[in-house]
Amino acid sequence: MNQIEIKSSKKKILLLIFGLLVFIIIEIPLIMNPERYVSTLFRNPLFIRITSIIGFVICFITLIVFVKVVLSRKLGLTINNDGIIDSSSYISKGLIKWDDIVSIKRIEVMSTKFLLIGVKNPERYVDNETNKIKKRFLQVNLKKYGTPITISSTTLEYDFEKLEKVLLNAYKEYKNG
Repeated sequence: MNQIEIKSSKKKILLLIFGLLVFIIIEIPLIMNPERYVSTLFRNPLFIRITSIIGFVICFITLIVFVKVVLSRKLGLTINNDGIIDSSSYISKGLIKWDDIVSIKRIEVMSTKFLLIGVKNPERYVDNETNKIKKRFLQVNLKKYGTPITISSTTLEYDFEKLEKVLLNAYKEYKNG
């Protein structure tokens, strides 16, 4: 099998960074002066402040992750004889060996398409994670989808259909080879 290298899309990531900056800017006045934004829907200024702080923190952490990706020289995804080397997201697990992969399935969550990479021992991928935040995300994926490993084309130069076709063909080639 020829090695296939898929770069991270700097353009897509910069658009995501811009969107995060907009959300962060919107959150600041909600945090600083929540009384001004009390309405019939949101009557409690404390609720407005707390939810705005949570939104701000999540957006800020995500912003930092995306900035690191933009500055990184790593490939987003590499497909070779060993398996799939995933560096496409914050919770990527690196090398996923073909021997460990049992299925590749497509799902759609809130209009975002993902590939679920089913593995023989999914708990091992969760248990081996030392970063507590990443580990929690992997646990959620495992509980919800039956696997901790999900791949999307959101930050890659490939569109989803092309990514899915390339991964499925490589998987078939490995299984039949």
